[in-house]
Amino acid sequence: MIDCPRKNVRIGEEYQARIPQKISHESHLHIPNCNSKNENVTAILKVDGTIECTKVWDPVKYKISSLDYDIFCIVGEKNFNGDCLDLCLSLLHIFDYNPRHVYSIINPCLSAKGCNVVSICFKDDWSISDQKKFQKCIEIYGKRFDLFKNDLPSKKITDIVKFYYHWKKSNYYEIYKSSRPKMHTKF
Repeated sequence: MIDCPRKNVRIGEEYQARIPQKISHESHLHIPNCNSKNENVTAILKVDGTIECTKVWDPVKYKISSLDYDIFCIVGEKNFNGDCLDLCLSLLHIFDYNPRHVYSIINPCLSAKGCNVVSICFKDDWSISDQKKFQKCIEIYGKRFDLFKNDLPSKKITDIVKFYYHWKKSNYYEIYKSSRPKMHTKF
């Protein structure tokens, strides 16, 4: 039997989580803080009796037509893998839901085989020479990121690790993996 510091089970009203009630669309129209008349506002009644309102979406503010959004999603789904599609949707949010502007940013990816998440995410931080040095370090040091500092002195170890995980999801990793000879073990 496992030795547990708590020998009894806590049962009762005082041990239960207090879940706030979700206010219906009709009732939040009468709340002073929530003056929006659309269902895109979520109002929650807190435990202390106060009401918290959060606007989830405002189509008037962003002025994006559903056709533009649908085209953007179709292009993204057709050309990108899941990770890059998430990145594209994040960029769409960052640039105030302007799909044409985001499309101009991601358009260079469309000419390559799929999306290069690494080049979009780290375009300003990692030059092409830094990326090549990184790949050389992977071949020499493996995942011993502290040794990468010799070849990439301007990068922090946290930046190198972040870059590694994005690189691993990119097409460059697939090319790198297929170019390496397969190691056979006797086990």
